[in-house]
Amino acid sequence: MLTRRFAIDRKGKKIYIGNVVKYNNSFFFVEDMHYLSWSTEQYLVLVDRKNKNKKIDFIKPSDVLA
Repeated sequence: MLTRRFAIDRKGKKIYIGNVVKYNNSFFFVEDMHYLSWSTEQYLVLVDRKNKNKKIDFIKPSDVLA
């Protein structure tokens, strides 16, 4: 059975890998979701829609909007 990982954004909506989210007045794709070994919080890896080389790591799901 395939389960899709999701996170909850600032307004309580589910976001999945590949969704477009708004962060700091820019739009990004959610590239990955992960937990760090020393933390129980979930973090996102975001990629700029226009510049695939621009990545932002360690963003909390509560900081973005779907």
